[in-house]
Amino acid sequence: MFGADLSNVTLSSFLDQSRIGARGIVFILDRDGRLIGYPDPAKAVSRRGDQLEVVHGDAVADPVVAAAAKLPTAGLNRPAGGVFNANTPGV
Repeated sequence: MFGADLSNVTLSSFLDQSRIGARGIVFILDRDGRLIGYPDPAKAVSRRGDQLEVVHGDAVADPVVAAAAKLPTAGLNRPAGGVFNANTPGV
């Protein structure tokens, strides 16, 4: 666990520059499946009126992120997420 004060744009820029293999992406989900960091900052939040909300990973039009958000985390002493790519089973 760690804390940091980063803007969504700064975090997204860092994630966009990070590469895992030829087709992998880097993203961050919290233990509830909310998309905390994604290479495209506009996809990590939604607007309801004048409020910005963090979106749930399965609401993003990215099958890898959606599959990761649906992974069970009950009983695990770690946040959801990990390294996923197009070859990850079940994705």
